[in-house]
Amino acid sequence: MEKQRLLNVYVNNLTMMESVNRIHDMIREKQTSYVVEVNVDVVMKMEKDPYLKKISEEADLTLVGEIGTGYRQGGSDRFDALFYRSG
Repeated sequence: MEKQRLLNVYVNNLTMMESVNRIHDMIREKQTSYVVEVNVDVVMKMEKDPYLKKISEEADLTLVGEIGTGYRQGGSDRFDALFYRSG
């Protein structure tokens, strides 16, 4: 899945439900993978930590967390949605 540049990081441009569905598919397919979520704090830390940036770049999904947009799309909300999607 192609990533798009956002500041100094590349992210998967997915809505909350698109990301939940993609993660659900990975689990269903028993695909070994990892997902990271970046927010402003992580993006700033990547400026000085090349290993952190590498982790993000190599992730199967790099998702945007809460970034002061006025709505929540963070990890706990995504986990709740994934839980209900799997049920």
